[in-house]
Amino acid sequence: IVCAAVSAMTMLIINVANFISLMMIKDESYEARESMRVKTSEVIEHIFSNKLFLRFTLIGFISATAGGMIGGFVGIYKIKDLAMSIFLVNVINILADFLRMGVSRPFARYSQKYGYIKGLQLAETMIAVCYALIIFTTPKTWWLVIPYTLLTAVSAAGSYQNSFNIAYTLLPQKYMAQAMAIRRTAVAIVQFISALIAGKVLSIIQTNGNMIFGIHIYAQQFLACIALPLYIIMIVLQQKIVIEPLEKRRSEDVEEKIV
Repeated sequence: IVCAAVSAMTMLIINVANFISLMMIKDESYEARESMRVKTSEVIEHIFSNKLFLRFTLIGFISATAGGMIGGFVGIYKIKDLAMSIFLVNVINILADFLRMGVSRPFARYSQKYGYIKGLQLAETMIAVCYALIIFTTPKTWWLVIPYTLLTAVSAAGSYQNSFNIAYTLLPQKYMAQAMAIRRTAVAIVQFISALIAGKVLSIIQTNGNMIFGIHIYAQQFLACIALPLYIIMIVLQQKIVIEPLEKRRSEDVEEKIV
């Protein structure tokens, strides 16, 4: 639990530092700096007036809530409950890193060919499968963490970049860096809070001998049972309140250009 909290806190600090750095970016040219300088208040005002970006940020909050329940606790699960050796865990992680590097370019080509939305949806489907795998992972089916780890790495190759590209279409370029920094920081805070609450739930279940409502279940399985439907709801909402309006806006822009 401590490791998960430290991990979540580290990510929060990194995102806050990233936010501060982006907000302090300056152009070397005085003229360019003066012409492109955007006040933070102006960025925030534009964010709150941009319904699609606000919805996209809300989607990020839901995704971060689900991710906070799972990400920081699977490592503990592998060693403590699944009795995997540290050597084996490290070997799987190394393979996952190499796999992510190997699929990054094919994933990018897929997104370029079929669109960033399709690329993001593919990555999100993989993440949903990962959560489902954790639900069925027990000491008897410990090997399920192998496809979980590999799929998580593959999904990471497509989720962040495609998400950024979609956000890029929602905002004017001059607001992009600061707005994304604000969004990432807010999402990191939500994920941090989610991890803290999940850690408390994990502690309660483990204290009760991995029992809840009279059913023997490992804490990570229980958390995955919450994270998976939450993530599926996020995917459906994203389609309805972000992707469909975005595609409608694009089609209208195309029609205007034709006219």
